[in-house]
Amino acid sequence: MDRYRDAYPSDPLLRSLDVVRARAAELLDLEYFEAEPASMPTRTFAQHHLLLNLRDEPHRVENWRAGAHRDFTYARDEIVLTPAGTESGWRWHARSKVIVITIEPLRLERFARAEKLAMEAPVKLLGPLILCIFPCTFIVLGYPIVLRLMEGF
Repeated sequence: MDRYRDAYPSDPLLRSLDVVRARAAELLDLEYFEAEPASMPTRTFAQHHLLLNLRDEPHRVENWRAGAHRDFTYARDEIVLTPAGTESGWRWHARSKVIVITIEPLRLERFARAEKLAMEAPVKLLGPLILCIFPCTFIVLGYPIVLRLMEGF
C-alpha cells in the first residue's frame, strides 16, 4: 500500500517528525500542505488519513472512494476521514491549504495494548507488595523495637 506523502503533489511545509517527538505523538504524522489545483490518483493507503481544511474560502473538491464519486464544497475547518485500506483519490479545484494527519493502524494497536498493560500494572503489583514487601518492611522496622522492649522487661 502507498504512503499519502508519496502521492501528494507537493512536499509538506511542516512535519510533526521535525518537532519534538513525545510518546503519543509517535502514533501519527502531521503534515501541512499547500498545493495548486491538482489531483491525486486513486490508491489504497495503509494508514488512516484525517484531512483538515485551513483555506478561508470554501472550494470545490472531488473524491473517489471505494468506487463512489463525491463532489462537494470543502469549507474551512472541515474534516475528512479516510480509514486505512480504503481506496481513495482526490481532485481539488483551488489552491489547497490542508493539514494531513496519518495514523498507522498497527502502531495505534501496539500503543493501545501498551497503555492497557501500563494501566493493569499497579493491580498486578499489589499481590507481591502485600505478600513480600510489606512483611519485610515490618520485620526490618519492628525487629529492633521488639528487641528493645524485651531488654526493658
